[in-house]
Amino acid sequence: MKKFNMFTAAVFAVLASGCASDLPPQAEERKMVVSAPAVPVPPVKVAPAPIRTATQANATFSVASEVNTKLRIVFTAHGDERVFAAKLARRLAGKVVVSKADIINSGVCDMVINITPEFELLDKTREYYRVNCKQIDVSISTGKKVYAAMTCEVENLPRKLGLQNAKDQYLPQAVNAIAPFLGKELERISNEQVAVSEVNLTLANFQTKPEARYVSEQVNRVAEILSAMSGVLNFTNVRQDVNKATCTFRIVYLKEQFPQGIANVLNAKLSGK
Repeated sequence: MKKFNMFTAAVFAVLASGCASDLPPQAEERKMVVSAPAVPVPPVKVAPAPIRTATQANATFSVASEVNTKLRIVFTAHGDERVFAAKLARRLAGKVVVSKADIINSGVCDMVINITPEFELLDKTREYYRVNCKQIDVSISTGKKVYAAMTCEVENLPRKLGLQNAKDQYLPQAVNAIAPFLGKELERISNEQVAVSEVNLTLANFQTKPEARYVSEQVNRVAEILSAMSGVLNFTNVRQDVNKATCTFRIVYLKEQFPQGIANVLNAKLSGK
């Protein structure tokens, strides 16, 4: 009986071991999945949408408006008599009034009034000087071209205490001779020959806020076009606004080449016509 029981136990042990080794593979995989540690999955980064600065590749500035403005004119002193020339310029600036021009003390200008005085010493007795104002050359120019010029001659005046005082006594005569010439010529130049416009431009064909780099590139393009335009004497980029995609150029030009203003011609150049 004991032998039978031992035999039976051995058989059951073999059967049990066989059953354990014959489990289906799916059951083994499920056991492995359940027992494996969880692996964290990193979040997927979504690339930002590209910034569209323009709807067209050739988007550029176009002229929005043109506003006529006044010429800006400064005096400059030349030669050895700069003290006298500066005093003369201050007196002339308060005397000359032109409807389409402003005489300014300093800063960026459109035209220059050049003053070159010349004196000679005739006599000196102790601290008293007698000098002759030989001539005062006056010209109006843009640097590249002289638009008007005159040579002022005044009558000799008696000796004076102090050398500078002897020269300064010629100021009233010089102002009376030069002021009418400047008023007449500046009026003629600003009416007939040279004009100034502030041209406002806006960036065309853009949807969202444009990049500063893109706006700067287009501003430079406008400057290159103006530099190549015959009849443009000078220009200045007055201001630009990246947020509004605008810029403003102050342009000095010859009226005979742009009788209807410069806006239409500049617009055509910007569009490649």
